Amino acid sequence: MEFSFKETGRRIRLAREARGLTVQQLAALISCSCDHLYKTESGSRGMSIDLLYSISMKLGVSMNYLTNCPITDDAEMVRTNTKERLEAVIQVLNEIMKEVR
Repeated sequence: MEFSFKETGRRIRLAREARGLTVQQLAALISCSCDHLYKTESGSRGMSIDLLYSISMKLGVSMNYLTNCPITDDAEMVRTNTKERLEAVIQVLNEIMKEVR
């Protein structure tokens, strides 16, 4: 299997749309320019691991899904997805706590 920026971009777009987010909204959430995100989704521009991780966290999908990298260890996949989801929940709860205070 070969890594493809185009396929990663397509998966980012699909996950973003599934969550009802516009490019502008996701770009703001991940502190990225709209132009960069448009180019990333089209596959014409790559991204750093940090940006990929931010996108993964904001969209609630694994980096493995976004990059189409297979995981051979099912237990590792469950641990990774659980950790990412818990981190996302913690982040949302922290934001709510800030608003409440």
